[in-house]
Amino acid sequence: MTGYPKIREEMLEAGADFVDREVVVDRNVITSGAATSTRTRTTTTTYDDYGMPTTVQDGGDDAVTGDETCTRTWYARNPAKGITSLVSRTQVLATTCATVDTASLPGTSTTRGDVISDIANAYDTTTWSASQTPTLGNARWTGRVKSYDGTTPSWQKISTSTYDALGRPLTFTDTAGNATTTAYTPTGAGPVTAIGTSW
Repeated sequence: MTGYPKIREEMLEAGADFVDREVVVDRNVITSGAATSTRTRTTTTTYDDYGMPTTVQDGGDDAVTGDETCTRTWYARNPAKGITSLVSRTQVLATTCATVDTASLPGTSTTRGDVISDIANAYDTTTWSASQTPTLGNARWTGRVKSYDGTTPSWQKISTSTYDALGRPLTFTDTAGNATTTAYTPTGAGPVTAIGTSW
């Protein structure tokens, strides 16, 4: 499968225009107050070489300081297999993207610090790694952060999944251990004539 950079290069050579819009400004008219006012919100996005967003800064109300958020996205990629867009981790911080290195990352679950959310996915394995290289792209584990050791996250499992040899979901198990099982008839290749689900 041809990757995004190659597609982009070929389309540019053919005369196409690509726009990765880095800054978007929204203006809204507020009529609910005593006087009509305008609220401006600026969103700034950075992209990687695949054209995928890596950071998104939401400025909130541009007239207010301290309501900014920064969303950072990591990807699980294996270009040799044509896998380039699977989201490995999404972290949302109550800070600007320029100051994420000094954000407060809590060492225990008793306080959130600057962390609004931090969700991770592991593909083809149940152990998350920032450098994972999936070969099938089956999401087998999802977790959320429970604490940090410096900048290293410790995860709490949200769910796990298993798949059959054809890539079809077989089991889904939530954080409490409750499992949902799906069975296919036939179990192997061939037109599916029945699907059964049990809890």
